[in-house]
Amino acid sequence: MILTGVAAYPLDKSWLGREINKQYLQEVKELNKKYKIHIAGEGGEFETFVLNCPLFKKPLKIKNKKITGESNAWKMEIEVE
Repeated sequence: MILTGVAAYPLDKSWLGREINKQYLQEVKELNKKYKIHIAGEGGEFETFVLNCPLFKKPLKIKNKKITGESNAWKMEIEVE
């Protein structure tokens, strides 16, 4: 699972495409303490996209991406294969 959108301070463009893993969770926990960012993004802080799970026949691969936004509101539109 990766981040495809962010909409909260201090999240910025650099968060797009990040995999949700142990390092990510540690960083989001720190942001929760400091800025009250919800760890699961329940306040609309971020959007995600699943690239692989047991229900899929094969993992999805990002073919193309388009990033738009400004300040702390960014989105990454992706095309997968």
